[in-house]
Amino acid sequence: MAAGFGNCLEATKGVRCLKNGVMHKGVGPFSAAIDFDIEGPNGAARFDHVTLWHDSDQGALLPLKPVLEEAGWASCLTTEAERYWHPPSPLRLAIDTSYWGKRRLVISAPPPDTKPYC
Repeated sequence: MAAGFGNCLEATKGVRCLKNGVMHKGVGPFSAAIDFDIEGPNGAARFDHVTLWHDSDQGALLPLKPVLEEAGWASCLTTEAERYWHPPSPLRLAIDTSYWGKRRLVISAPPPDTKPYC
């Protein structure tokens, strides 16, 4: 699989591939999973999202916040996540605010929507 992702698992609605030792904007290393939706247009697989997490350190993703802000990413806080966006990029980032389980960073490129991200 491209970018070193492997260990792929096929499910009913998609495929998930894993990789360890992933860095994001100089922060990490993290475990990562890339998900593909196999119910895309015309039945073709399409990128859905990438998830990053640290197996033992809930705070490992937090150093990304100032890095994103310094790079011009706007943010808002919801009850579930701190959300980031940087027009005109279609990417959306969300860092979990929950302390239960493993805090995640989810990177997605959702289709355009008329509703605000926050």
